[in-house]
Amino acid sequence: MIGLIELAADGHFRLMVGGLINPINPINLINHFAPPALIVTFGVHFLTTNHAMKYRRLQQDELESLEKDFIRFLATNQVTASEWEKLKDEESEKVEKLIRIFSDIVFEKVLNDVQYLEYKTPKDIKTFHFEEDRIVMNGLLVEGQTSFDFTLEQSPQQMLQQIQLTGAKLKLYTAEKAYSRARNMEIFEMIENGALISKDGGLFRTLEGLKGE
Repeated sequence: MIGLIELAADGHFRLMVGGLINPINPINLINHFAPPALIVTFGVHFLTTNHAMKYRRLQQDELESLEKDFIRFLATNQVTASEWEKLKDEESEKVEKLIRIFSDIVFEKVLNDVQYLEYKTPKDIKTFHFEEDRIVMNGLLVEGQTSFDFTLEQSPQQMLQQIQLTGAKLKLYTAEKAYSRARNMEIFEMIENGALISKDGGLFRTLEGLKGE
């Protein structure tokens, strides 16, 4: 085990957060990765389709923030505003089914676009790249007493400059593994347990460049 993440015997990266959990927020992620209108292209006809929940149900505040997208989703399933109100009053199971289908659509779209994750503690940072058939992890550990803090907001270049100024001793490490389950499910579980999405993977690439030095 290195820091707060371990590569377990079953082949999964385990994030041992132990404290605050930073759950995935589909509202923010949709804004990062895709125009909301793209969501409705995945619409399904819920009356003829059985649906087993893949990720998790969106919370009420998340649904409210995606209200326009949910309305478009209902329209693709031929559910009008008046029919929706009737369903809420008379057929709660169908309402819940629609919400669950929509939730999975949102998460699936977001997770399809994720390429990099990061997990930071003050003295340790782990970056992940999700390739076609494997996950590659590059990590950097600060050893000894130092005031340096990885959780501060800064670019990879600023981070390296601060490390040099503080004279911190560093340990660069790496690991990789094949997917042991569906790619998106592995990403989802890591995010739910505290990993953050990196849109450009700049920090991962910075550490990748240091491996050859």
